Amino acid sequence: METISYVTDQDIMDKIKNKEDMTIEDKLQLRETIVNMNKEEQIELFKFLIECLDYEFYSINGPKIIFNLGALNNDTLWKMHYHIKLLKEDSKRKEIIDEANAAYNADIVQLDHSISNKLEEIHNTITIPTEYKPKIYNTTNLPSYQVLMDEALGN
Repeated sequence: METISYVTDQDIMDKIKNKEDMTIEDKLQLRETIVNMNKEEQIELFKFLIECLDYEFYSINGPKIIFNLGALNNDTLWKMHYHIKLLKEDSKRKEIIDEANAAYNADIVQLDHSISNKLEEIHNTITIPTEYKPKIYNTTNLPSYQVLMDEALGN
C-alpha cells in the first residue's frame, strides 16, 4: 500500500528547498507509509536516518525500535519522505529484475533441452563408416605391451 502523495521527485525537492513545514496530515501519511513498508525497506530507511543524523531519534523497547518522528526536523522528514520514495522505486525494480531472471533461467533450461534433443536427432541419423568407428579391444587376456602395440599399429 503506497500512501505517499507527493509523486514527483520535484515536489519533494521543492518542499526541502523551501523548508516547508510538514503538516500533521503529511506526518500521518509518512507514518502510515513506514508502517506498510517491508522489513528490508524499513531497515534501509533506519540506516539512512542513522547515517544522516547526529542525534537520537529512536528508542529501543525489547525487540522493537520505535521512531520518534516528532524528534525529526522538517528538513529530515522531507528527506526521509524522498528516501522512502526511492526505496519503493528500488523495490519495484528488484521485482522486475527477479521476474526477468526467472524467465531467463526458464528459457535457458528450455533451450538446453531443445539443443540436447536436436543433437540426439542428428546423432541418430548419422551413419559412421566402419573404418572410422573406434575399435573396441578385449584387453582382459592380452598383456599390456600387446594392447599398446596393437593400438600403435592400428590393429
